[in-house]
Amino acid sequence: GLELCQLGCRAVEVTADTTDAVRVISELSKRLPESCLLGVGTIMDVSQMAIFAPLGVKFALSPIAPTGFIEACHSRGILAAPSGLTSNELWSLHTHGAKLVCSLFPDVSCGTE
Repeated sequence: GLELCQLGCRAVEVTADTTDAVRVISELSKRLPESCLLGVGTIMDVSQMAIFAPLGVKFALSPIAPTGFIEACHSRGILAAPSGLTSNELWSLHTHGAKLVCSLFPDVSCGTE
């Protein structure tokens, strides 16, 4: 993470399923320059935010947008970046306050082969 910021990256994501993720995020939050945002990814359950929020993450990504994810992030001053694909999913994320949708996961039913 430090090397990426030194090379010009302005945001670093550590996935929640990284070995020793809490330690890694905690160390990075102490050592990254303020110009580089630290986030957590692969949030699969909203309860994980209680673990990662106190470590200083500025954004959180989820491939599934668990119930309460957006609200849990925003109430802690963290940008929530859930994922969606269909117009209904995207609208639901928007009405729940999502400012950013991080991924549109393609599906064979959408015409990709």
